[in-house]
Amino acid sequence: MRGTLYIVAAPSGAGKSSIVNAVLARDANISLSISFTSRQPRPGERHAEHYHFVGAQEFEAMVAAGDFFEHALVHGDWKGTARQSVEPQLKAGRDVLLEIDWQGARQVRAKIPDAVSVFILPPSRAALEQRMRKRGQDSEEVIAQRLAAAREEMSHYGEFDYVIVNEDFELAVCEMCSIFTASRLRKDAQVARRHYLRVWLQWGAPGQPGGLVQVLDFQGLGLRFRPPVARIVAPLNHFSGPAVAGQIWPVLPSKIAWKWSTTASSS
Repeated sequence: MRGTLYIVAAPSGAGKSSIVNAVLARDANISLSISFTSRQPRPGERHAEHYHFVGAQEFEAMVAAGDFFEHALVHGDWKGTARQSVEPQLKAGRDVLLEIDWQGARQVRAKIPDAVSVFILPPSRAALEQRMRKRGQDSEEVIAQRLAAAREEMSHYGEFDYVIVNEDFELAVCEMCSIFTASRLRKDAQVARRHYLRVWLQWGAPGQPGGLVQVLDFQGLGLRFRPPVARIVAPLNHFSGPAVAGQIWPVLPSKIAWKWSTTASSS
């Protein structure tokens, strides 16, 4: 089964990286794709852990070579996701998370329409400014530029599948975990992940070769249904029809009369 691609975007200072790191610590089934950037490392940032730091010329050469899955100019610096960071893992069935901006997210959705996208919003402009100042990594000029850019970035929230407002950090982390869990429970994903479900769910479906059509006749209602699998603990009463070898029968009240018919071989 092919893995799921998750996209997480947010304006600078909304808490995207903190939320993503907390989610990754709880969910071992998702791999974070480390982006490339042409900007200089901030204090505490390490190469190949937070970003792959490269020069602008090297980045542009990678763009020309078609090495990027997505790339964009963000706050004056290049950022991008290398193809080798995403496609091999998805093909191997592993879920991948991209922590990118709205421009990159738009490029990714064009290539992989079924990617699951999440946009993180701050609770207010004042809270956003406070968070930028609190981390102490940018000058006043840079903070002013980022606040001006945040309005444009947040205007694209409608392009995403889910929106999280990061007012309470722990709640925001739980909400993102819930999004990832819900995406794995979609019917197509469940059937693809558990191949036996496709066979089991088709058992008894009308027109399926070798299937079993079961008609429940309770007080003349003639109801059709597909029974749940259950262990046999007692023989069925009022059973008529051919015996089906190796079948697991559901246990039901003796007052219900069963009529069984096979559409083909019962093997």
